[in-house]
Amino acid sequence: MNSTLNSIKLQLSLILIIILSILGCERQVVEIMVPDDNRHISDLPINSIEIIHQHELAPFPVIVRVDGEFPNPCDYKHNETKVIISEDSREITINISMERLPSVPGLYCITATEPYQESIDLDIRSPGDYIVVVNGISKSFRIE
Repeated sequence: MNSTLNSIKLQLSLILIIILSILGCERQVVEIMVPDDNRHISDLPINSIEIIHQHELAPFPVIVRVDGEFPNPCDYKHNETKVIISEDSREITINISMERLPSVPGLYCITATEPYQESIDLDIRSPGDYIVVVNGISKSFRIE
């Protein structure tokens, strides 16, 4: 009887240790307030641009799919994607910026890229040749 009780206590102790170990490994989110003048904003590195043509009656007949990557986990998307459509030159300029956390004591960033993908809807219906420039990378397309 006494050995059975000791065995149960040992098993419960092991279960408790395992549960506490798992809870101790839980990811914690720490919010760091950084003054605006210490932030570094730059263009997100772009790997590829794809132009997707949809039916002309679709709400957005042209979609620009952008693939890029954040250089490390301390980088993140900054604000909204900016789209400028020049009617005269038929050039669409898209800017996607990222923000890098400044050096903070006790905060370290590993060197590992983080994939990024965004689809930008364009309401372009006029026939002609167009060029899309995303963070300096360009691709041309034609609407018939």
